[in-house]
Amino acid sequence: MASGNRAARSVTRRRLWALVLACVATLGIVASGSVQPTATEASWTSADQTKAAFVAITVPSPAVTSCSGTALSTAVTIKWTLPTTGGYTTADVEFGGSSTGLGTVGNLLGASTSATTGPVNGVYTTTLSSSVLGGVLGSLLGTTIYISLWTKYKPSSGISSTWVSAPVGYKVTYPAVLGVLGGTCSAP
Repeated sequence: MASGNRAARSVTRRRLWALVLACVATLGIVASGSVQPTATEASWTSADQTKAAFVAITVPSPAVTSCSGTALSTAVTIKWTLPTTGGYTTADVEFGGSSTGLGTVGNLLGASTSATTGPVNGVYTTTLSSSVLGGVLGSLLGTTIYISLWTKYKPSSGISSTWVSAPVGYKVTYPAVLGVLGGTCSAP
């Protein structure tokens, strides 16, 4: 039996030496650099923080100072001023008209500030003629339209949208006999 134990120990020793040699060979290959790790996507977190401040703006509306209808026609004269802040010009103010209320309906009247005169003491005057208003009125039975003005603002050259102010303006009521009285203006 002694020889059986010796043989078993000898096999165990040979296996142990084979395992040690395999480990040493593996470590030698890894240390020599012949095995390269594969690329992975790395991610990490950092304690660095960034702060920023954002300011929201409100596009200011022009101020309408008066509105009057012209007797014997459908013309309406609007007197208004530019917003007091922001450096806006007459090119930044648009007009619109509707039969349903004030709004920023893009140039429904076909009017633009190119027909505007002034300023006189800071007040501009725009007269919307009967030919401009004719498409909205379209009736000799009397009607009501809403003349709106608003300021438009395009934030920068890289942005495609345009921001607009709240519309301001007047409700203009035309009686059944347009040629005699003209329109009368009142708050919307």
